[in-house]
Amino acid sequence: MESDQEAGTLDRIADLRSRAERMPRAHAMLQLAYAVFMAAYVGVLLGLAAAESGRGGFQGTTMTLVLAPLIISSALIGGANERFKERLRPTQLDLIGSVVFAIMIVGTLAWAFMAGPPPWWIPLAAALVTFAAFGHRPLGLMLRSSATSASDPTDDRSRWLSLPVRLTTAFLGVFFGLTCAVVFVPALGWLVMLFGMVIVLIAMSVRSLPWGFLNVGYEWRLPQWIAFGIASTIMFALALLIAATHVVTPGIAAGAGALVAASLIVSAILPGRSRGASAA
Repeated sequence: MESDQEAGTLDRIADLRSRAERMPRAHAMLQLAYAVFMAAYVGVLLGLAAAESGRGGFQGTTMTLVLAPLIISSALIGGANERFKERLRPTQLDLIGSVVFAIMIVGTLAWAFMAGPPPWWIPLAAALVTFAAFGHRPLGLMLRSSATSASDPTDDRSRWLSLPVRLTTAFLGVFFGLTCAVVFVPALGWLVMLFGMVIVLIAMSVRSLPWGFLNVGYEWRLPQWIAFGIASTIMFALALLIAATHVVTPGIAAGAGALVAASLIVSAILPGRSRGASAA
């Protein structure tokens, strides 16, 4: 009798572990894309440290191009996680990767500020370590075919984004676009960053309101995530080019800002997913 109970308990534990390791394929792909985003951010951040430390420290303006997408992305991913209802438990490898990641970032930035520019391969290696730290779980699940075939528990049919989410998405386009356009005017750039981030922090703190970033991430679908990826890529590339070269002019920065704004504003009118839609 006791052996049967023990066997049943072990079966339940195995089932719980199996369910904890599964995630919808669409969610695994989104988490993998977020790992790529984080790797790019770390590579750009350390690249800026290497490029600008030779000028006597950070000039400040390029940081406005990389901070906002990072801060906002965390809230958007939280909303997507709520849609998929995923709560993956951190493993020992996750914890080790996070510690290594933190030590690497702090050490490289300290090196850049105190000992001059780090070797060119340090930002590249840091980006790879970051991808491994954030991407090993979703990549492993996809390679082991653990991701469920149901791509999205709410993917019954296309729905238009709700009006508050469309307005918030368009706001992101305007905010990111202006940040790019005025990057060569430091005072104006930090002013745009200040007012934009005030609105961003409010939208991050109101979890229950329809225009908050949690709901925005919940409703966003592939077109909106692609637009956010395009905008972030342009902003990261612009920051690196400004810090490391002299090819970017104010006109090019303004053009990049227009592309960034257009990508998100156009995505705001494309189908997404309404929170109130049925999941039948």
